[in-house]
Amino acid sequence: LHAAAEAALKQAKRGEIDVIVVGGGDGSLRTVASVLADTHVPLGVLPLGTLNHFAK
Repeated sequence: LHAAAEAALKQAKRGEIDVIVVGGGDGSLRTVASVLADTHVPLGVLPLGTLNHFAK
């Protein structure tokens, strides 16, 4: 992940961010979802990847 994305995820885990929106494909979504799995942070999806199985 980009350094800014990693920083945002850390902030979300600390409760400093209310929502995360992922622009990418299934791999990006999987990476972010695994970090946020133990939180209550809502996750939005912008299907910008190749297959986007999750978004379908």
